[in-house]
Amino acid sequence: AKNLILAGVKSVTLHDVGTVELWDMSSNFVFSENDVGKNRALASVAKLQELNNAVVVQSLTSELTKEQLADFQGSVAAENVVTSSRLVAVDI
Repeated sequence: AKNLILAGVKSVTLHDVGTVELWDMSSNFVFSENDVGKNRALASVAKLQELNNAVVVQSLTSELTKEQLADFQGSVAAENVVTSSRLVAVDI
């Protein structure tokens, strides 16, 4: 999201249903201890918005549906933790 925002796309919507945990701070510059327990997408919006005020940064915290995805011109999926079974499935 950071690079898309710095590049100046029109808008970025962050989707995450998880909450910030202490370990998230080791790999994500937008979180602080005050964010622990908050939704990750909601906790990210303000700090990411500061990177480029010309980009609309918003969050989506409900389960993602096909209808919601259809509203976007593009999407990027990323996971914090990838299990070994997931890696095997991707590698096949």
